[in-house]
Amino acid sequence: MALSLRTRTWSQFWYPIQQIGPAKNANRFAAINVEPINGKLRVGVCVTEPFENAKLLVTAGGKTVPEDICNLAPGRPYVREVRGSSDSSVQLLTREGQEIIQYTAPKVQNTITSPPEPATGPPPPKDIASNDELYVTGLHLEQYRHATRYPEPYWEEALKRDPLDSRCNTALGLLKLKRGQFSEAETHFRCAIARLTTRNPNPAEGDAYYYLGVALQYQERLEEAYAAFYKATWNYAWQSAAYYHLAQIDCRYLRFDRSVQHLKLSLRTNSDNLNARNLRATILRRLGASAQSAACATETHALDPLDVWSRYELEVLSGEPTSRSEVPESDGAKRAQTQLTLDLAFDYAAAGFWGETKDLLSGYVSKSEQAYPIALYLLGYCESRLGNHPEAIATWDNAANALPDYCFPARVEEMIVLQAALADNPSDARAHCYLGNLFYDKKCYEEAIRKWEASVQIDSSFAIPWRNLGIAYFNVRKDADAALAAYDSAFKANPSDARLLYEADQLRKPYGSLRISALGNVGESLRPRLATGRSDSGVHNSSEPDRPRGASFGDTAGAALQSLGRRRGLSFGPICLGPHSAWPLAVGEWPSARCSSALFCGARVSAEPRRG
Repeated sequence: MALSLRTRTWSQFWYPIQQIGPAKNANRFAAINVEPINGKLRVGVCVTEPFENAKLLVTAGGKTVPEDICNLAPGRPYVREVRGSSDSSVQLLTREGQEIIQYTAPKVQNTITSPPEPATGPPPPKDIASNDELYVTGLHLEQYRHATRYPEPYWEEALKRDPLDSRCNTALGLLKLKRGQFSEAETHFRCAIARLTTRNPNPAEGDAYYYLGVALQYQERLEEAYAAFYKATWNYAWQSAAYYHLAQIDCRYLRFDRSVQHLKLSLRTNSDNLNARNLRATILRRLGASAQSAACATETHALDPLDVWSRYELEVLSGEPTSRSEVPESDGAKRAQTQLTLDLAFDYAAAGFWGETKDLLSGYVSKSEQAYPIALYLLGYCESRLGNHPEAIATWDNAANALPDYCFPARVEEMIVLQAALADNPSDARAHCYLGNLFYDKKCYEEAIRKWEASVQIDSSFAIPWRNLGIAYFNVRKDADAALAAYDSAFKANPSDARLLYEADQLRKPYGSLRISALGNVGESLRPRLATGRSDSGVHNSSEPDRPRGASFGDTAGAALQSLGRRRGLSFGPICLGPHSAWPLAVGEWPSARCSSALFCGARVSAEPRRG
């Protein structure tokens, strides 16, 4: 479910440039480079379409001089030296006098300016004086996804000082909403509304009411959500999104005529709201107005040819797949198509169109060699909502046995689906694992750990949750022993995974632990073979802590480079930088005439355990 349904558009145009050097200016029609050379200007132009009798003008000292009349075409770069100086302006015109592109060198500022102040980290929340600065600091950390600092402490500090601070309550509520913590989010939004409506029942900002509606809709409290969305429509900025959600709820109650009216109001303030346009096409089709539905979907598809929903609606109406509906070839394209299918399925489900959701997912599953587990879980959820409980159980069993590779749920809706599957079958180890992955992504770390622990208690042979527990125990609970034990269990469950061996080694290094540990002789006997399966493992397996007694670091580095070379098809030769060089270097040659040499540099790695 999209939170704001805002439309942002931009354009990118890609085309090759050649022989003109780095472009100084470019647009959809041409790229130009102008460089001073020996008292003249070297002008280079590449165009994206033909221009006959184009005029090249040079302006210098207030005088414009025609320099050339030329025929330009794609793939034929125009390069010429003309009279002019570094401050001249170069302009290219069509034969009718319309500008194609121009370039004027920027004036050099001789004034010396002081360098900008270096960026600094925000102070701790308790050291910030005002709630306004606490709110803005948290907003910055949330917007730029700071790697080590989080916005919650800043907003929570503000709420300690003023529990009804509307901006911090709304911001913190939105953060909770994105993490699927609906009850906590609702509390914050209601606190924000309490402050905003102290003196005015219709506040100037509608975001708290809108997000409250979303939180209530996720909790299936539809009548309360309906009232909140209607309050949000008081604010123009939220009208399109709020009316769309009202239309969704109308569909849930089969009030299709009222839903169409709400969609018209949604499109009045944002005609590019593709979800509103597509939901209208779906409703018209359900009402039997096929011609109107097709016209609406066709118009939307023309507006955005990549839109999945309008394309699918046209397929349903015509009974034939469109040109873009062919099964993708590559694994990456298949995974992308799967996610687009899930996006559409959740859009249908949010409006209560469980039949459409089921048909869409059933078609996807029938075409897939290995169906994505979440698609199967959602299909089972659809069967459950349609009252087909035996079919739901069978589909959830299929989901539990599906290949878990690349299964990384991230949507809040996926959380709801997985929780429903676990409510019916608490012994589904895969569902526990997937839900743990989602919780960890949402920074709900303890919930994630509990789900992974439940997964391995049910199925100790499932290596993925063991590996995830190793990461969480170390990064969240700071428990290195538990982390190493989890990695040992992961490796025992899947001794063919070189990544597990490599990551376990990385965990042991800071503590000076022995490499064998609980992996035992089995792990060490497999190490040489596993090391050839990954570049990082191969290089690490040849690193200094493991080199034979008496072997030089140069010998070890050479072995590591040769190991990497065998995987990448490279051959390496040493470069001597003198007997006291601390950086062993080697040159790798790709077996291709067009590729130049690659320089690899390796730093000396200490074998001593970290102290202090």
